[in-house]
Amino acid sequence: MYSVFAWMLVAASPSPRAYEGPAAAGPVAEAVPAATEAYANPPGRGYAGPGAASPRTLPAKTAETAESAQTAGSGSTTPPPRASTSSVATRGEPAPKSAGVEPAEAPEEDEALLGSLETIEEEEILPREGAYNDDLSYEVREIVVTTDLLGGSRRMDLFRHAGGRSLVSVAENKDRGISSVGEALDRMPGVRAVEGNAGIGSTSTKLNVGVRGANPRLSSEATVMLDEVPIAPAPYGQPQLSLFPLSLFSIDRIDAVRGGSSVRFGPRTSGGVFNLISNPIPENPRIAVFAQTDQFGDAGVAASYGGTHRGVGMYFEYAPRFGRTYREHSEFQAHGGIIKFAYSPTSKLDLASTTHLFIEESNLPGGLDEKQYVDSDRFRSVRLYDRFEGSRVGTSLRLRWRPREEHELQLIGYYSHTYRMSVMERQVSLEGEAPTLYYRPRNYDIFGLEPRYALRLRHKGGSFHDLSIGGRFMYEMGRSRECREISSPENPGFYTGELGAGCGQLVLDRDDLDPAIRRDSDARIAAYATYVDDKLYLLDTKLVVSGGARLEVAQLSGRNNLSQRALNRTYWEVLPAASLWYGPIDQLALFAGYGRSFGPSQFLQVDTATSDSNFQLNPEIADMVEGGVKLMELGGVYADFTGWYRYYQDLTDVGETQVDRIVGAHVYGVEADLTWEPGEIWERVDGLSLNVGYGWTESSIAAGQYAGNRLAWYPAHEVWGSASYEFPFGLKLGGDASFNGSQFTDYANRPAGFDASGATGVIPAYTLLGAYARVRAPLPDHWQLEVTFGVKNLLNEEWFMRTDDENRGILAMRPRTFYFNLGFAHDFMPRGRGKRSARRQRQRGHAVAEVGRRRSPRARMLQLMRMNGYGGGIASRAHGGWL
Repeated sequence: MYSVFAWMLVAASPSPRAYEGPAAAGPVAEAVPAATEAYANPPGRGYAGPGAASPRTLPAKTAETAESAQTAGSGSTTPPPRASTSSVATRGEPAPKSAGVEPAEAPEEDEALLGSLETIEEEEILPREGAYNDDLSYEVREIVVTTDLLGGSRRMDLFRHAGGRSLVSVAENKDRGISSVGEALDRMPGVRAVEGNAGIGSTSTKLNVGVRGANPRLSSEATVMLDEVPIAPAPYGQPQLSLFPLSLFSIDRIDAVRGGSSVRFGPRTSGGVFNLISNPIPENPRIAVFAQTDQFGDAGVAASYGGTHRGVGMYFEYAPRFGRTYREHSEFQAHGGIIKFAYSPTSKLDLASTTHLFIEESNLPGGLDEKQYVDSDRFRSVRLYDRFEGSRVGTSLRLRWRPREEHELQLIGYYSHTYRMSVMERQVSLEGEAPTLYYRPRNYDIFGLEPRYALRLRHKGGSFHDLSIGGRFMYEMGRSRECREISSPENPGFYTGELGAGCGQLVLDRDDLDPAIRRDSDARIAAYATYVDDKLYLLDTKLVVSGGARLEVAQLSGRNNLSQRALNRTYWEVLPAASLWYGPIDQLALFAGYGRSFGPSQFLQVDTATSDSNFQLNPEIADMVEGGVKLMELGGVYADFTGWYRYYQDLTDVGETQVDRIVGAHVYGVEADLTWEPGEIWERVDGLSLNVGYGWTESSIAAGQYAGNRLAWYPAHEVWGSASYEFPFGLKLGGDASFNGSQFTDYANRPAGFDASGATGVIPAYTLLGAYARVRAPLPDHWQLEVTFGVKNLLNEEWFMRTDDENRGILAMRPRTFYFNLGFAHDFMPRGRGKRSARRQRQRGHAVAEVGRRRSPRARMLQLMRMNGYGGGIASRAHGGWL
C-alpha cells in the first residue's frame, strides 16, 4: 500500500527544475521518453528488469538529469550541462537527482507523511567518495554517447565491459590503513603491486604495478592516467614511474582495466590500464582535512577546498607526506597538490582544466645481502648515501562539445615537465676503484593532443551502433646523464656531494681521459596514433558486438653524446581488438575478447644499443584472449570470474642501467573476485559485507637460455578476503587477510641462497592479516568527523622482497604496524537547504549524506518523491575531499 500511495504522490509531484548557470536561458531540455519497461519489486530489490511482471511507467526525466549523472559518475570536473545530451534508456531505474536541482520544502502534512515513510527499514552502505556512488540504487542504467575512454567508471560500466576490470574506492579502502596507490590495488585479481622489485621503488612514494604476467617494476608495462591523461614521465620513451607525482589523498577512486583495452589506449597496455580519478569539484563550498600516521612516523595530510561559484567550479588541494618508514635511512618528504577548474559557457560546451604539482626528496634504504639480513637487524640500512629527488608539473585542458543530439566531441591537450635524479653508491666498483657515488639526473618534457569523437547510428528494429574515433599526437624529449664521484683511497666511502646539484650543468669534455660524466644522451619520440572503435547493440542491448583497431606510429631518435653515435628507428603497428558481451538477464553477463598491446623501445634502450638493427630495439608485442562471467546484484552478490591467455614477443625488462629481453613467453591464468552484501536481501544482516578473491598465474618462457622457466614476480596462487560490519550508529569493524605463494625474482629462477648479494632468489610465501575500527558521524551545522584505529600485519609475519638494482639485496617488508586516521569536513549549504527536525537527523543515523544508499523498494519511492519536489532531505551532490 505504501508503494501505491508513494507512486500516486510521485505522479502528482512537479518535475525537477533544470540546472541553470549564470546566463541560462531558454526552455528546459526535452525529456527522454518515459521508460515503459516493466518495473517490479521482488523481495529485497527495487528493480527486476525488462521481463518483470506488473509493468509500470517510470516518471519522465530530463536528458539533462541523465547527463548530470553520467558526468558526475565519471569523476568529471564539469558542472552539469543545461541542455540535452545523447542517451538511450535501456533499463528502468530511478534517475539520480541533478546536482543543480534544489529540493522543494515540504508542507507540514507531507512532512508528516515522509516522516512515517522514513521509518521504512533501508539497506544502505556508507557513501563513497566522489560525485555519485557507483551503487545501483543511484545508477542510471542507460547507455550514453560519450568520448570518455572508460565511460563513467561506475559499477555498471564494469559490468558491461567485455574484459577483466575492477573499481577501487579509496574512501572505502583507507579504513584498512592504505598509504599508497599500490596498497589500494594489491587486492585485485590478476594485479601485482609490490614495493621491492626496484631499488628506487622501495619507498611508499612509488608505484610498482602490473597485471597478468607483466613486470610490475615501476609500472613500466602499464598505462597509468590521471583523469584519462597519462602521468608517466614519457609514456612512449620513459614509462617507468620512478617519480609517482600524486598523493593517494588526491584520488577518489581507481578504475583498473586488466583486459579489453588495447584499442582506445596505447602504448603499453600489457601491464593494465589504471585511471586515477581525482576528487571531483563540489557543487557547494566544502573544506576537508584528513591526516594519517603510524607508530614509525610515516605521516600524511591532505587539506582541500572546493565549490562552484557563479557557474565556475574550482578545487584546490595540498597533500604533503613526510616522516620515515620502518626501515633505517628511509626519511622522506613529498609535497603534492592539485588545482582544478570547470566552466560551461553554453549549454553544449564544457571546459575543464587540471594542474598537478609534486616534489619529492627521499632516502633509499637499499637492500641487504643474505648474511646481513640473517645476522643483524633486518630493518637496518648499509647504504647511507643512496637517495632520490624529483619534481613534476603537469597540466591538462579539456574541451567537450555536443554539436547535436547523440554526438560528442572532446579535445584534450596536456603538457608535463619531469625531473628525477637517483644517487647510488657502488661499494665495489666494477673498474676496481674505490667506492664510487653515481648521480643520474634525467629530464623529460612531453606535449600531447588527443581529439575524440563519438556518435550513435540507429537502425530499424531498435539496434544501434556507437562509433568512436580518435587520435593522439605526442612529442617527447628526454635528457639523461650519469656522473660519478670516486672516494679517495685515503678516506674510502667519503664524498663531497658537489655533483648533487651540478651533474646536469657540467660541460661535456670528450678529450678528458677520466671524465666525471660517464653517460650523456638525448632522445626524442614523435608518436602518432588513431583508432576506430565500433559497438553494435542488439537484442535490446543484451548483446554487444565490438570491434576496432588502433594504428600506432612512433619515430624514435637518440644520440649518445660521448660516442657521438646517433640512432633512428620508426615503429608502426596495427592493434586489432574484438569482443562479445551477452547479458541474458540483468544480473548476469558473459564475455569473450581478444586484443593486442604494443610497446616501442625506450630511451635507455637507445642509449645502450649499438646499431639501429640491434634486436634490443625490437618492439614488445603481446596478444591476449580472455573470457568470463560477471554477476551483479544477484542476491547481493557482485562477482567477476575470468580466464585468460597471453603470448609475449620480445618481452622487455628495463632496469635502472640495463635491459633484459625475452624472445617469447606464454602466460595464462584465472581470476576470481566475489563480494556479497547480504543486507540487500536480509535486513537483519544489513551492514555486513564479505569479499573473497583468488588469482592463479602460470607462465613459461618459450625460447632462449631461460626456456621453460617461469616469469618473475608472479606467485602461482594468491588468495585474499575481507569482512566488515557497520552498526547503525556509525561504528564499523573489519578485518582482512591475504596469502601470496612463493615467487621467483629473476628469469633464471635461482633458488634462495644462490645469490650471496640477495638480489635474486625465491621469495617465500607469506600471509598478512589486518583489522580496524572506524567511527564516522555527522556533527551539527554540516560538520562531519571520521576516526580510525587499525593494525596491519597483525601477526607480525616476517616477509621480504628483493631488488637487483645497484642498491641490490633483500628488502625487509612491513612488520606489525598500528595506524591512526583522523578526518573532518564541512559543507557550506545555501540558506533554506538541508533543514531538518532533530527527529529526522537521528533517523539518518551515521550517514553523512544520502549519496550511496541501497534502499528497499518502498524507501526508493520516498527518494523519488524527494527528487520530484517533496521533502527536505539532503540532495545527492558531488563533493570533494575525504569524508
